[in-house]
Amino acid sequence: MKDWTNLINQSSGFVTQLIINNLSDNYCYHNLRHTEEVVLQTQFLCHEENIAENDVQRITIAAWFHDTGFINDYLNHERESMIVAREFLQEKNVEESDIQFITDCIWATELHSEKKTIAQKILSDADCFHFGLPNFMARSICLKHEWEMVRKVNLSLKQLLAGSIIFLEQHQFYTQYGINVLEIGKQNNLQYMMHLEEILENNNY
Repeated sequence: MKDWTNLINQSSGFVTQLIINNLSDNYCYHNLRHTEEVVLQTQFLCHEENIAENDVQRITIAAWFHDTGFINDYLNHERESMIVAREFLQEKNVEESDIQFITDCIWATELHSEKKTIAQKILSDADCFHFGLPNFMARSICLKHEWEMVRKVNLSLKQLLAGSIIFLEQHQFYTQYGINVLEIGKQNNLQYMMHLEEILENNNY
């Protein structure tokens, strides 16, 4: 299977319908918009890293499928996404080596997974691209709402800030663009979150 452009189009259509038909509006963070953004950011990082076209196409397919597992299991969505992608790609007669490449990239979006290849590092950074953008706080509020509606986990603003601070402190970017550019924005977001946390503390919230 070497008609990657056609396969990307098929993947896009399949994932789009899968998300639309299976995830409610309560998924205001892990939604179709997020997947589409990760696809674009994946392609951008591939360009920045001068990745060969064949690999760009395979990583792009991984980006399309990376959150499909949310339809089956919220907490283990990375594993489930790998299963969804594998089943789809096997039906399209994609070679096993290519399927493994794609599913390995999907697993790289799991926070604690080892990112062994540049392809895996690219998808990991694309998935966390917004950590270095000014809209990080807004996206965090969306995640808070999603957890409340889908997982029935209620967080106060103070708890959200504390969790986000720990998360940003533990996170790392892997691509050169991530390290040189996104990391700066992430540190700015971290300082802003810490400032908000201090304000809440000082006002006994």
